[in-house]
Amino acid sequence: MNKDIKTVIDKLWNNIGLILAVVIAFTIFTMSAPNLDTAGLGGLANLFFPAVFGGITILVYLISRIFIRKWNWVISIIGIVYIGYISVMLFFDKL
Repeated sequence: MNKDIKTVIDKLWNNIGLILAVVIAFTIFTMSAPNLDTAGLGGLANLFFPAVFGGITILVYLISRIFIRKWNWVISIIGIVYIGYISVMLFFDKL
Protein backbone atom coordinates (compact mmCIF):
# COMPACT_ATOMS: atom_id res chain seq x y z
CA MET A 1 0.00 0.00 0.00
CA ASN A 2 1.22 3.49 -0.75
CA LYS A 3 2.76 5.19 2.29
CA ASP A 4 0.68 8.37 1.83
CA ILE A 5 -2.59 6.46 1.66
CA LYS A 6 -1.60 4.41 4.70
CA THR A 7 -0.96 7.50 6.79
CA VAL A 8 -4.29 9.02 5.78
CA ILE A 9 -6.44 5.97 6.53
CA ASP A 10 -4.69 5.24 9.83
CA LYS A 11 -5.25 8.70 11.34
CA LEU A 12 -7.65 8.82 14.27
CA TRP A 13 -9.55 11.95 13.32
CA ASN A 14 -9.97 10.92 9.69
CA ASN A 15 -11.76 7.74 10.75
CA ILE A 16 -13.90 9.43 13.41
CA GLY A 17 -14.78 12.27 11.04
CA LEU A 18 -15.76 9.84 8.31
CA ILE A 19 -17.96 7.84 10.70
CA LEU A 20 -19.67 11.02 11.92
CA ALA A 21 -20.24 12.24 8.34
CA VAL A 22 -21.75 8.87 7.39
CA VAL A 23 -24.00 8.91 10.48
CA ILE A 24 -25.29 12.38 9.59
CA ALA A 25 -25.86 11.41 5.94
CA PHE A 26 -27.68 8.18 6.78
CA THR A 27 -29.76 9.86 9.49
CA ILE A 28 -30.96 12.36 6.89
CA PHE A 29 -31.61 9.46 4.51
CA THR A 30 -33.66 7.45 7.02
CA MET A 31 -35.62 10.48 8.18
CA SER A 32 -36.80 11.05 4.61
CA ALA A 33 -38.50 7.65 4.49
CA PRO A 34 -42.03 7.60 3.09
CA ASN A 35 -44.92 7.22 5.56
CA LEU A 36 -42.70 8.15 8.49
CA ASP A 37 -45.43 10.39 9.88
CA THR A 38 -47.72 7.38 10.38
CA ALA A 39 -45.06 5.26 12.08
CA GLY A 40 -45.71 6.66 15.56
CA LEU A 41 -42.94 5.93 18.02
CA GLY A 42 -41.42 3.45 15.58
CA GLY A 43 -40.26 6.44 13.56
CA LEU A 44 -37.83 7.30 16.33
CA ALA A 45 -35.75 4.28 15.32
CA ASN A 46 -35.00 6.08 12.06
CA LEU A 47 -33.57 8.95 14.06
CA PHE A 48 -31.60 7.08 16.71
CA PHE A 49 -30.34 3.81 15.15
CA PRO A 50 -27.69 5.35 12.85
CA ALA A 51 -26.39 7.50 15.72
CA VAL A 52 -26.32 4.60 18.20
CA PHE A 53 -24.47 2.30 15.81
CA GLY A 54 -22.14 5.16 14.87
CA GLY A 55 -21.30 5.62 18.55
CA ILE A 56 -20.72 1.90 18.96
CA THR A 57 -18.46 1.90 15.89
CA ILE A 58 -16.41 4.80 17.25
CA LEU A 59 -16.13 3.09 20.65
CA VAL A 60 -14.98 -0.22 19.11
CA TYR A 61 -12.55 1.68 16.87
CA LEU A 62 -11.01 3.51 19.84
CA ILE A 63 -10.73 0.30 21.89
CA SER A 64 -9.12 -1.55 18.98
CA ARG A 65 -6.71 1.33 18.51
CA ILE A 66 -5.38 0.71 22.01
CA PHE A 67 -4.60 -2.96 21.36
CA ILE A 68 -3.96 -3.15 17.61
CA ARG A 69 -1.96 -0.53 15.74
CA LYS A 70 -2.54 -1.79 12.19
CA TRP A 71 -5.75 -2.35 10.25
CA ASN A 72 -7.94 -0.19 12.52
CA TRP A 73 -9.55 1.37 9.48
CA VAL A 74 -11.17 -1.99 8.71
CA ILE A 75 -13.36 -1.54 11.79
CA SER A 76 -14.43 1.85 10.47
CA ILE A 77 -15.35 0.35 7.10
CA ILE A 78 -17.30 -2.51 8.71
CA GLY A 79 -19.17 -0.03 10.91
CA ILE A 80 -19.96 2.23 7.97
CA VAL A 81 -21.29 -0.67 5.91
CA TYR A 82 -23.42 -1.85 8.85
CA ILE A 83 -24.81 1.64 9.45
CA GLY A 84 -25.65 1.80 5.75
CA TYR A 85 -27.37 -1.58 5.89
CA ILE A 86 -29.43 -0.61 8.95
CA SER A 87 -30.37 2.72 7.38
CA VAL A 88 -31.52 1.17 4.12
CA MET A 89 -33.57 -1.43 6.00
CA LEU A 90 -35.16 1.32 8.09
CA PHE A 91 -35.89 3.38 4.99
CA PHE A 92 -37.70 0.52 3.31
CA ASP A 93 -39.38 -0.50 6.59
CA LYS A 94 -37.84 -3.98 6.62
CA LEU A 95 -36.46 -3.78 10.15
